[in-house]
Order: sequence, then C-alpha cells, then structure tokens
Amino acid sequence: MPGRSRGRRPPPQPLPHYVPSRRSHRRSWNGGWWILALLAALAVFAIFLLKRRFEQRPPPAPAAPASSPANPQVAAPAPAAVPALSLSELRELSARVTDVQREANQLAARGLLAEAVERIERLRQRAPRNLEAMALLSAYLLEQRRFAEARPLLAELLEANPGHLEARRRYALTLLELGEFREAYDAARWYLEAMPGDLNARKLAARVALEGGWHEAALTHLRAIIEARQEDVETRQLLALAYLRLGQNVKAVAQLTDLVRSGPPDPINYYNLALAFARQRQPSEVIQTFTKAVELFGAGVVYQWMGDEDFKSIQEDPLFRTFRAQLSQQQVPDVVMLMPRRPTVGEREIGLMPAPLMKDLPTLR
Repeated sequence: MPGRSRGRRPPPQPLPHYVPSRRSHRRSWNGGWWILALLAALAVFAIFLLKRRFEQRPPPAPAAPASSPANPQVAAPAPAAVPALSLSELRELSARVTDVQREANQLAARGLLAEAVERIERLRQRAPRNLEAMALLSAYLLEQRRFAEARPLLAELLEANPGHLEARRRYALTLLELGEFREAYDAARWYLEAMPGDLNARKLAARVALEGGWHEAALTHLRAIIEARQEDVETRQLLALAYLRLGQNVKAVAQLTDLVRSGPPDPINYYNLALAFARQRQPSEVIQTFTKAVELFGAGVVYQWMGDEDFKSIQEDPLFRTFRAQLSQQQVPDVVMLMPRRPTVGEREIGLMPAPLMKDLPTLR
C-alpha cells in the first residue's frame, strides 16, 4: 500500500520463565498419592476375591492304590477282622480242639476219614487261625491223598509258624506227590536242617532227590545214614535204586542180593535185582531171580514183570522167551502185585505228630 513501510518486523520477545508456586506444586503431588491409594485398594480386593474362590473349591481326593477299583465311589472291601477272644473263650476253644481231635481219631479208626475231616473243618470255621486245627486237618488230608487241598493249608500253617517241623515234613511230602520236585527238595532240606540226625528226615531228602533226578545228592544223604549206622531196609532199597539210576549195576547187585538173602521177601528187591542182571546182559541170573520170585509171589506177577519196558533189552533172548512162555501156562489170573502198603489210620492214632507217611518205593523206569 502506498505510504506504508514494509520494514522489518521486530524480533519476538522471549516469554518470561515460568516458576510454579509452592501451592501448585503441593496440588500436583496430592493427585499422585490418590492414584497410589486406588491401586493398593484394587490389589487388596483382587486378593480377597482369589482367596474366596479357592476356599470354596473342595480339596483333591488322595490317589487310589493300584489294587483299588477304578470307580472312586465304590470302596474296596476291607479284610475280615479276626475277632479277639477273651481268656475264657481261648480256654474253651483249646478244650474244644482237644475234643475234636479225639473224636476225629475215633472216626478215622473206624475208617470214616471224610467224617473226621468234616469235624475239623467245622472247628476251623470258628477258629480259622488255630494252628492245632490246621495241623490236624493237614494230617487227615494227606491220609486221604488230597494233596492239592493240603498244600495251601500247610503253606498257611508254615507262614504262621515256620518252626512247625511236622508241617515242614508234610509240605515236602505234599509237593513230592504233586510232582513239584524242586520245591519238594527245598522243603525236605529245610526239614532236614532242623533235624540233621533224624533218620526219616534224611530218607525223605534222599527219596525226593531220587524222584527229582538228583541221584548224586540222594547218594550223599544215603551214605550219611550208613555212616551214622542208622540204615534200615528202606535205606538199602533206596541206595540200590540210586545205584541203578546212576548205572552202577554191580553195586546195585551187591545191595539187592544181600536184601534178598537177609531181608523179608519184597517184590521190589527181586524186580530190581533181575533188572540189574538184565542190564549186565546176564539172562541166566535174571531167570534164576525170577524163579525165586515165582515161588514167593506167583507166576502171574513175574509174567507181568517180564513184559515191562525195563526188560526190553533181553526180551528177545531165547532163554528169556522160553521161561516167559512157560509162565504163560502157569500164571493165575487176577494176581495183584504185592507192593509195600501204607500204614492205615487204624494202625495208629493220628495226632499233631503222626508217623511218617512215605511214598511207595518206585521201581526204575
């Protein structure tokens, strides 16, 4: 515009420096404390809520053992508790055991073994852990040859009283009859450890060893009996059988010849002696032994012997065949081989320590 100067602008003036007053400074800090107080209150409230939530939650159930049922609502059955008996009840029970034992022996003496076992089983229902009743029942079960039932009973008895020597013996016999030779031999040696000088304990170990095929171990036991000068007829029979099974036929002949000459007539001795001669290919001695056996036990018995697999090696021998042909014309029908019989209940009273129940001496197969 005309007449107006376009000169320079004046430089801007600097703003005056702001210095807050003491009042405004106090007002700004008061606002900061309020914020901190609000945060603290919120934290306390959050902690309170979390605590209420966890208090209402039920505690976790304890882990179930492996044997408990999968359903947590079904509890595993508790074991039946054995009721405690008072002193008077214990005395009454002891007297009852004695009475039942006497009644069972009387029944067994009359041949009523099943009734005797039934009496004892009824007693065990009242006192299932009574050791005398368990021992008595095991004796009758073995007498009835109920070995499968006797085994768990004897195991329970030995678990309750490992020092029960008669239970150890019966347990070895039971396992032997069941064909469990390794366990039977362990049980027989366990019994022998407690009675190292007992003849029957040593014979039991030898018999089990023979049945299990440990012939050298059987010889060790039998020689110990001989060294202790306790040998009897059965020990010598077992020794001859051990020699036969080890192939020591000359020693077997020596033992069996002495038994045939000095001992009572026993078909086992004649059978095994003829077998020892047959293994040595001596048919004339075999025929001589069989001839004596015919006089004692009959032609039918010897005729059956000669047809056994044990004599297969000489069955084609002319002398053997001729003698058997002669016996076939002399044999008496329905002749039963005489074997060592077991003691019957009528011959002795079975108590807690009955007489040894031994297995019939086996012939060599």
